[in-house]
Amino acid sequence: VRGDMWNRTLLLLISLALTVYSSSFVTRQGNKLFLNGTHFRYAGANMYWLGLDENVGGINYPTNFRVDDAFATAIEMGATAVRGHTLGISTGNPKSYETSLNHFQEVAIDYIDYAVWRAGVYGIKLVIPLTDNYHYYHGGKHDFTDWRGLSESEFYVNNNVISDFKPVSYTHLRAHETGRNLV
Repeated sequence: VRGDMWNRTLLLLISLALTVYSSSFVTRQGNKLFLNGTHFRYAGANMYWLGLDENVGGINYPTNFRVDDAFATAIEMGATAVRGHTLGISTGNPKSYETSLNHFQEVAIDYIDYAVWRAGVYGIKLVIPLTDNYHYYHGGKHDFTDWRGLSESEFYVNNNVISDFKPVSYTHLRAHETGRNLV
């Protein structure tokens, strides 16, 4: 009984420590990264599929098991950070967060939210790009210019395209403030 109580107390303390660690943001000072005032060096994997997976016999949302197993494996390998491409880039696909211009589906955010939450549980920091230059299944800046019939070079300068992109970026930033697990 005494040993069992000690084990439970130790697990609780470890859990609390991971919660503090995982809820803090990595910051930059000059050319160095810091976490809770301590120099932060990261190692990790590219788990681009965490929000929308192309490795499941088509394009679909990853299962909770797949997400959990990937994070558990990353921890075993010593990872402290993971790049989750489709946690931020999710446009232009029927399963994306923004399927077409101003048409959103919350179910996609639920899967993204799960992966972000689990990363926090595992104490893994996430690198989440919001768009990119590629034409892959998960979307990219081309979706926003294509929807307007414009060249990709207009992404950063066209006021309509910039306005179209704001709801996607705002959703990711707002989610942290409103209690969702997205960063």
